[in-house]
Amino acid sequence: MLISIRVAFQYMHKDMMKKIIISMIHPRLECTAVV
Repeated sequence: MLISIRVAFQYMHKDMMKKIIISMIHPRLECTAVV
């Protein structure tokens, strides 16, 4: 499982990674900002 994820990450574009990271972190930042 982990190996397939690592391989997928290597093939993904950096822009895609940035979008995924932002989409994952952004909601958390909003929640912490409200609190």
